Amino acid sequence: MFNLRKYLYQRLTAFIAEQLPSRYKNNLYSWIEDGEIIDEGQQLTEQGEVLAFLKYNAVIWLEQFPFKQIDPAVIKVNLLHWLKQNDPYRYRVESAVNFDIEMLDDNTADLVFNVQCFEPMEAVEDENGNIYANGKKYRLDYINIYTAEEIATEISIDTSEHSI
Repeated sequence: MFNLRKYLYQRLTAFIAEQLPSRYKNNLYSWIEDGEIIDEGQQLTEQGEVLAFLKYNAVIWLEQFPFKQIDPAVIKVNLLHWLKQNDPYRYRVESAVNFDIEMLDDNTADLVFNVQCFEPMEAVEDENGNIYANGKKYRLDYINIYTAEEIATEISIDTSEHSI
C-alpha cells in the first residue's frame, strides 16, 4: 500500500480551489521550485521520526483569473489566514507571500503566488515500509509532534534565613 502524503502547498492549493467557481478550477496550478532537503538531526516521537525537513518555494498560478468576478484581495487574505492556521513552521521561512499579476486583457490576469514552505518529512515504523533509517523500516506518514505553548513556574523566596 502506497501512502500519498499531501504536502503543504497541495493542501493550500485545495483550499484556494474551494473558493473558486467550479468552471474556473481547471485554471489553478501549483508546483514546487527551489527545493532543499535539510537534515536537522534525529527527532524521535512515540509515533515515529522526523527524517528531514523540506524547504521549497510553492508556486500557485491562477491562469486567466477573472479579477472582475472574483476579488483577488479576498484570495490573498484567505491564503494568508490559511497559512497562519495551518503552517506551524511559518516562523522558519519568510512570512511574506510574494505575488505577481500579469494583465491579459480588461477582464483577466495571470495571478501567481510564491509561498516559502518548510515542513517535516515524517515517518512511522512499518515492517513493510520502503525507507530504511537507523536499522528500521519506515513509511512516510504524519506523526504528532507536541510543543509546549505554556510553562508554569513558581518562585518562592525564603527570607527567614536572612536578616535585614
